Amino acid sequence: MSCLVEFPHSYAFSLLSFKNNGQLRDSVLPILEEQSQTPSTRFDGRTTSSTVRPLDNLGDEGYELVTRFDDTNEIHEIVVWSRTGPYRVRVSGRFPDQGVARSVARLWVKTQPAQ
Repeated sequence: MSCLVEFPHSYAFSLLSFKNNGQLRDSVLPILEEQSQTPSTRFDGRTTSSTVRPLDNLGDEGYELVTRFDDTNEIHEIVVWSRTGPYRVRVSGRFPDQGVARSVARLWVKTQPAQ
């Protein structure tokens, strides 16, 4: 299930919780670290770099991947992953700042059943 979250002058896309049939125990950290090590060139020629870091108090597993434009250091996209019980939540998009992205992820985490 997905949800488009709109902010002035930006967009945010939320992929709501989903069950992962026994593979949820696998951490997303190796995938995020691999993604962060791969610089990207956009269609307009601008390059981006990404950083990943763990987030506390965001379910059983919280990580944030922030992609910035190399020339301006402006945030291009924020992706926040979290796991809670049998569900994993991912929110991504051009949030106004990292705090908003984390708040959206925390909101989804709070709505998930424990089992």
